[in-house]
Amino acid sequence: MLKRISGIFCLLPAFVSCVIWKQAETSERPRVDGYITELAEKTVFDTEKAPESSGIENIFGDADYFITHGDSFCPSSLYGLGFEDGKVSRYDEFRLKGALQFDWEDLASSFDNGEPTLYLGDIGDNFRFRTRKSVHIISKIEEGRAIVGRSIRFRCVRDGKTVYSDTEALFYFKGSLYVLTKNYGHALMFRIPLDKGNRVDAPCVGVLPVVSRITSAAVNREQTMLAVLSLNFLYLYDITGGVEPENLNLLRVYSAAGCRQCEGVCFTESGDLAVTNEQGDFYLLKTGAAED
Repeated sequence: MLKRISGIFCLLPAFVSCVIWKQAETSERPRVDGYITELAEKTVFDTEKAPESSGIENIFGDADYFITHGDSFCPSSLYGLGFEDGKVSRYDEFRLKGALQFDWEDLASSFDNGEPTLYLGDIGDNFRFRTRKSVHIISKIEEGRAIVGRSIRFRCVRDGKTVYSDTEALFYFKGSLYVLTKNYGHALMFRIPLDKGNRVDAPCVGVLPVVSRITSAAVNREQTMLAVLSLNFLYLYDITGGVEPENLNLLRVYSAAGCRQCEGVCFTESGDLAVTNEQGDFYLLKTGAAED
């Protein structure tokens, strides 16, 4: 009898967690302005050559060429994916020189000097034990390799204390990088300064209310819109008033129902959005953002 009682108590925390998870995922659903699955245009890419797809960027002036990478336990490589007539026509592998894969989660880019800069976020922390995480700044991508020019080690800080939390979304805005936590119901946003050295504190700049876990984020080249991808939705914000959550103006919400585990998002040159999932599916979302 005691064994049965103890077994029930052992299962109780898991039951409570499931109830909380269900509430966080289903309560206060946002309005839906469209569906990602209805706008899929490109085919599944080869996950053997590009294991999973955790982050994605479109930076080289070619609307049909994207950089992606895998998650933890994947090779320390970036992958170039070229598309032609809606199908994958080209795979390039770039072995990373100067850093190893630990838990890569997202890519970000900037165009401040006219040339693209690529940022690789080794920012995952599923078990919440990492005091410091890393962002690698890619100085060169050439045939067969991607070279890290600089790495920034950062600590997420809120009210003077270290925050141990899984972060999977990385984006660039006006001279700083930002990460978002993967919390249920809300996401903490932290700012990583790029002009304070290679070992910095990233202060919390606000809380973003969401109803499912955030996995990626991206800012368009004009730095006027922010896309935040979660497992269930894709949020599109106006950021002309600033990127801190209190300044964000929600423009549209797209449902990711049927897209399985969405992991990466980026803006294309035209202002549309590319979305990938962990299973290797690629979606091109026509947002009409370029005309807004």
